[in-house]
Amino acid sequence: MTSQVTRHVSALTCCLLSLLLTACWSKQAGFTGVSFPPTEQVDVSFQTSAVPSSCQGFAHLIISTDGPTSGLEIQEAMVREAGEKGANQILVGMAREQMGKRQGSFRFDYFGPKYPYPFPQGWMGWKFGFEQWNKAGPLLGFGLDSWGNPARHYDSSLMIQALFLRCPEK
Repeated sequence: MTSQVTRHVSALTCCLLSLLLTACWSKQAGFTGVSFPPTEQVDVSFQTSAVPSSCQGFAHLIISTDGPTSGLEIQEAMVREAGEKGANQILVGMAREQMGKRQGSFRFDYFGPKYPYPFPQGWMGWKFGFEQWNKAGPLLGFGLDSWGNPARHYDSSLMIQALFLRCPEK
């Protein structure tokens, strides 16, 4: 009986250790930030002045794209992620090229905040993710002419700043 208990405890310990090690060395941690119920319609702005003042900022992130990719693929991935997290507005910041990097897929790295805040009163600007941001290549033009454009192609992976917002239903 004692040897059976010892075997079960050993097996359980092994399983728990495996889970812990997998979580520690995982390349992308699961999302643990603020979210709202999913949305169907997501609007985009490229200037802070275009974001309604009734909105709440709730997710600061850097999106790393796969390369090559198009403006349409970038739009679809960002809108899908925003809608899943409950955003109905995205503020898009600057974009940089990631020289020689191949993502293999889109990656969304979140940098807070802990609580939603009123926009623009609580907005502190693009002051997050500097360790990642500063390692990227040159700035690129990514705006309305690229957003959703299937003819606009990027051969390299991109790094794009974004803010997800929840606004009262329009």
